[in-house]
Amino acid sequence: MKARSRLAGLTSLLDYTQLFVGIMAMVCSPVLFAYLLAAYGLIYLLFPQPFYPIYDILSPLTPESLVEDVKKPGTELTWVVYYYAPWHAGCRHMAPEIVDLAARYATDKLKFAELDLGEYSKLASTLGIDLSPISQQLPAVLLYEKGEEVVRLPVKKGGRGGAFKAKDIVRVMDLENRHARLASKSSEKKSQ
Repeated sequence: MKARSRLAGLTSLLDYTQLFVGIMAMVCSPVLFAYLLAAYGLIYLLFPQPFYPIYDILSPLTPESLVEDVKKPGTELTWVVYYYAPWHAGCRHMAPEIVDLAARYATDKLKFAELDLGEYSKLASTLGIDLSPISQQLPAVLLYEKGEEVVRLPVKKGGRGGAFKAKDIVRVMDLENRHARLASKSSEKKSQ
């Protein structure tokens, strides 16, 4: 986990360095700023920012499958759903941690899934998630039990939004106990 937090720190440092260079170029010379802007635009067009491959471990959802599988009333499955937008910096930083949690805690009764709100933006307003680039509601991780939303990180509007870590997800969603309880239930059913 320390390697990922260092990587996230270095990525943030690079982002702030780019911002500083841009501001300095704008202050010193508008022509230099125009060249810098053109160079960054060309770099971003030719080399898109990488996004952690979450499809290998997390089940991809659509709004239809969210209703049919996750929010189905009375389902015996517990779902942890990661709502993200690929262009949001916080989502890019959180993706490796979500994949790590899924690898550690997923069972046949505790499922982890992801839903791209950048692609399904209408769903974001239904969920009460702001999609602006400076949104403190992205990424969002929701826990569903028996088809009902039980826990949400960050909390809905009116509460304090902002950054959270994998340890916060484990603590708030009580993943240790849920994993143990659901793993024992599934092993009991297998033995019968």
